[in-house]
Amino acid sequence: MLKKYLNIAIRNILRNKLYGAINIIGLSISIACSILIILFVKYEFSFDRFHTRANRIYRFTMEVENENGYKAHFARCATSWIKYVPEEFPEVEKMVMLFPGRRMTLMANEKKFVLENAYYTDSAFFSVFSISPLKGDRNKVLQEPYTAVISESLARKYFGETDPVGQTITNTGWHDGEKWTKLNYTITGVFKDIPVTSHFHTDLLISDKSQNSESWKYVYLLLHKHAQPSDFLKKFDAFLDRHTDDKSNSNIIVPHLQRITDIHLKSNKDREMEDNSNMTVILILSITGLIILTVSWINYLNLNIAGIYGRLRNLHMYKIHGCTNTGLMVMYFIESLIITTIAFSLAYLLIRISLPVLSSVTGNMLHPNLMSFFPETLHWMAILFAGTIIIGSVPVLLFFMRFYPSTKSVVTQSVAAKRKPPAGFRKSLVVFQFILTIVLIISALVINIQGRYIQERQSGAKLDSVLVIKLFNQDIMSHYSVLKSELLRSPSIKEVTASFEDPFDLTMDAMGFETSGINPENKDKILWVYVADDNFFKFLDVPIIAGHDFPPLKEYRIREDDSQGEAVVNGHHLSSYINRREDYVLNETAVKGLGWTPEEAVGKPFKLKFLWGENVIFGGQIVGVVKDFNVNTLHHEIKPYVFFQKNIWFWNLLVKTDEKNGQKALQHISETWERIVKDYPLDYKYNKNIFFEAYKKEIIQSRLTNFFSLLAIIVSCMGLFAISSVIILQRTKEIGIRKVNGASSLSIMYMLIKEFAFLVVLSFIIACPVGYYAMSTWLESFAYRISLGWWIFAVAGLVAIFVACLTVCWQSWRAASRNPVETLRYE
Repeated sequence: MLKKYLNIAIRNILRNKLYGAINIIGLSISIACSILIILFVKYEFSFDRFHTRANRIYRFTMEVENENGYKAHFARCATSWIKYVPEEFPEVEKMVMLFPGRRMTLMANEKKFVLENAYYTDSAFFSVFSISPLKGDRNKVLQEPYTAVISESLARKYFGETDPVGQTITNTGWHDGEKWTKLNYTITGVFKDIPVTSHFHTDLLISDKSQNSESWKYVYLLLHKHAQPSDFLKKFDAFLDRHTDDKSNSNIIVPHLQRITDIHLKSNKDREMEDNSNMTVILILSITGLIILTVSWINYLNLNIAGIYGRLRNLHMYKIHGCTNTGLMVMYFIESLIITTIAFSLAYLLIRISLPVLSSVTGNMLHPNLMSFFPETLHWMAILFAGTIIIGSVPVLLFFMRFYPSTKSVVTQSVAAKRKPPAGFRKSLVVFQFILTIVLIISALVINIQGRYIQERQSGAKLDSVLVIKLFNQDIMSHYSVLKSELLRSPSIKEVTASFEDPFDLTMDAMGFETSGINPENKDKILWVYVADDNFFKFLDVPIIAGHDFPPLKEYRIREDDSQGEAVVNGHHLSSYINRREDYVLNETAVKGLGWTPEEAVGKPFKLKFLWGENVIFGGQIVGVVKDFNVNTLHHEIKPYVFFQKNIWFWNLLVKTDEKNGQKALQHISETWERIVKDYPLDYKYNKNIFFEAYKKEIIQSRLTNFFSLLAIIVSCMGLFAISSVIILQRTKEIGIRKVNGASSLSIMYMLIKEFAFLVVLSFIIACPVGYYAMSTWLESFAYRISLGWWIFAVAGLVAIFVACLTVCWQSWRAASRNPVETLRYE
């Protein structure tokens, strides 16, 4: 009997090829999207959960605020009192500190390379984090100064099959306080590569006894099993009073303990170790996947309801030949099971095909390793599978409960067969699915328009032909002027400038200042500082609105045996190149905050208060006022900035190349670097890649929303095409009669299209407030954003109406153009 039901179900699917294909394709697309999103969400929530004691590891973060208006929440801290925490807080079992070593220039086995992130730490690292040493004793590897442990990948890349333990890795850019030299570290161990699902990564850990600095560090606390973070925080103020000598310090410090598993999705603090994701991306993708799945389920439900009424005569014949209600329900269940199984098989193929493409489009955010989570997500797939079968079976069960109770006669069944299908319910389903689709279209439009707004407003966003070269240390910076002049010799290089921060990077440095001619209430304000070369504003095409630009950079060399005017910070000579007088340029926001007009500001005496050395930043005057522009991303408001020249802080060399001769320019840059800067490798990025990293979340949201919106439109139109064909088929007799009575084909098409257009218009009216609320919430993360004009919603509505009408138009034309004799001869 089961075999018979299986044959009937297959025959029914093959008999209705169009509806079967629409169901299978629509379901496979939506299931593939849903599984991809489930895998991605699972992947995002798995960060840092590989640590066996993840529920007890907390990162110490520090919120700083002062009366001058400076406010920041740092993911790291730069205080000496933090080292006393394990002694005075019984809640703390262990503490590990990570001192970052950014962009280290290293050499191993005579091979030079740059490491973006290295950290100074101690053996507690391996006791707190679940990162296993493959070679070396986890309790001893970092005990001695000038020792290091390297990752398995770095060992394999630079040492091959040779055992790296006992060998040397060299820091080629070490400054010993007087000159640039090399520093050797003995490798005492190899650790297993840090998993992808970690909020920080490194290939090199160096003993913290190798450096004497109390600089910025990331602090992690392993609390005892029953200790509560709130107990730690309650005692912190008293602890701070005991260890803070400078009572005149106006900084207000608020401590925070952040669970390590919350960092990846819930942390966007200043100076994060790496770029984190956020819950907004998860929410948008989850809602989008749910919308697409709901739309496809609605299609499936709609077609099944319509299909039952189209097959009532068959059901009647099955009943006459002795088939029970239970048998009919089993037959429909098997049919739903076959369609669902085929759809899931096709969905799996779609995932395998699309995952590498989507990974590339999203900048590897959809990691190819997502499929490795397949066994862990079987329960989600089982829920999807069961839900799809239920959607396909419930209408059948409801129908039999209503029309085919066992006590009814065949005559009653025949009367039931003549009843019209519940068109109102099916139309409401069409309205609901188009509400969801229009909301997606509105979201896609807003995200794309905001993206274009970012590119137009963000200074330097359109400079795709710009290379940003990292100047890792001041040994390289001392060659800046020579590098600049030599690079400009090539006709394929248009312009060269320098800056302190990466383009679009968050600037956190702020200082007090001394000047004259301002109100006393403004004298304690702070200004954010930015170091740039004399042609920086011209490079970014930002106009000077008062005064003039920086004069050409003048450099003064101080002999090593001449201590007069030597720039010293914490006992270390900053550089042999310094400026003896500063020229300052302020932005409009800074000038306005000081109570001046741009013209009044020009010529004012000015000096920044640099806290870490008297002979580093000198006094001078304000030479110009620049138009406000976004140094940081548009997530942050434009702050009051002061720009000045200081070649000892030119960390980034910006090179604008000829777009048509990019390869020639890159070759000239490489040759010039190798000739002038011999001891350090060339490390560069294209500006467009830096822009992508700065707005990665928004760009990925835009791409994925566009992709999923297109899929939602396709699935909706497939369902609309199928349901319109069913409705038009049911009105075949009516259309034939109208044709006989003189109705034109156009009038019949208008009648049919109007009905569906009304449903889409109704969907649009309901979708607008939903889309407005959702996008208003999303735009709140930007300090500078577009306004949600009425035309955005009008475009979304027109797109939906046009696509819907185009979908129905073909079916309507076929029905309206048929000969009425053909439509009536079967009646």
